[in-house]
Amino acid sequence: MKVLKSLFLVWSVTIPFSGSIFAQVPTQSGNNLYKIVSVKGNPLRSGKEVLKDGQKIEEKEKVMFTSMNDAAVLLNASFDKIYLKPQGLLQLNKLVNVGDFAPGHIYANISRRNSVMNLRGGMSGTEFQSISDTLKLHLMNDLKRKPDEDILNFKLFDHYMEAVKGVVKIVGEYLIITPKKSGFYNLHFSKGTSNSEVLAEIEFLDMDELKSELKFVAGAAVHADSAYSNQIRYIKKLYPKVIVSQISELLAKR
Repeated sequence: MKVLKSLFLVWSVTIPFSGSIFAQVPTQSGNNLYKIVSVKGNPLRSGKEVLKDGQKIEEKEKVMFTSMNDAAVLLNASFDKIYLKPQGLLQLNKLVNVGDFAPGHIYANISRRNSVMNLRGGMSGTEFQSISDTLKLHLMNDLKRKPDEDILNFKLFDHYMEAVKGVVKIVGEYLIITPKKSGFYNLHFSKGTSNSEVLAEIEFLDMDELKSELKFVAGAAVHADSAYSNQIRYIKKLYPKVIVSQISELLAKR
């Protein structure tokens, strides 16, 4: 898989920076200073200049979203992540605090991950994250379903609750899901006239964003041989719902 192979190039190469990436900008707390590692759309710094990869930015600063497609990933020296993304139309074309999107703050609690996961309310379901464009789930072990279940009993919905057709199939004892784009999905199961049940909530990670994050983590390593272990810890910290088989596959191809 070309995307996966590209990801491994990032995992195995340490990107050098000149000195500490945070040394040049003084701040009262290193955790308040972030580096922009990925930008999509045209989010504006202080409502004036477009955010750019590689810039440093503090929590106390303000940004302006110009469209719902704007997004930016920020990481600090402790690999804490801020995901800047408008939560609704009311946040467009006005200044918002970067710190409001930091872990533990108001918009971090309705991040791209939690905002979609919470749509199901009190219904039960298992969470998965995928670092590949294909997710392979064992019918018995992962989904608690019989291996001879009819594929018609499974339906995949995007976060708008629109059915996504032609992306789910059964191969042996596995359910294979291959959506056409990253984002959040709900896997539903219904049999006969029974009500639909949420089997799993799935996030297919944005590969460009993930590669940018892993590049940052590698570049922040003091020693080249620690870059890989730092990236492993980062994946487990930020994306704890990635299934073990995917991590094993990544390790085997290093």
